[in-house]
Amino acid sequence: MNKIINARELRKSLGDVLHRVQQGERFTVVYRSRLVGQIVPCADAAPGSVDLLPQDDSVATQELLERLRRQAAQHGVSVEDEVRHILQQAVAAPEEKLGDLAVRLFSPAYDDNELVLPAREIPEPLEFPE
Repeated sequence: MNKIINARELRKSLGDVLHRVQQGERFTVVYRSRLVGQIVPCADAAPGSVDLLPQDDSVATQELLERLRRQAAQHGVSVEDEVRHILQQAVAAPEEKLGDLAVRLFSPAYDDNELVLPAREIPEPLEFPE
């Protein structure tokens, strides 16, 4: 059975809609009076059997997944939440500004003194014959 549902109703009852999709129902989503998509059951997957992780059997991938699982377990979250947290940290703006970082890293090289620049001579302008 195909049921039409608007975006607001979908947001309010997403859990129920997904449960009904697992039972075989189909939904057409309407947003601002326009059809925007459909939510349909996966035809080739048994309920709860979808594995969204890559199907790479290499040793490196398996080791990485195992490390992620352990780390997620230590933090008491799912692997997806752990990966999300790692990615957020990787793309977050640095807490320290670049100028402050440069001062912190390079000031000790100058003994926390101001860098002394040599006196500069101002050259006389050139005169060209006419």
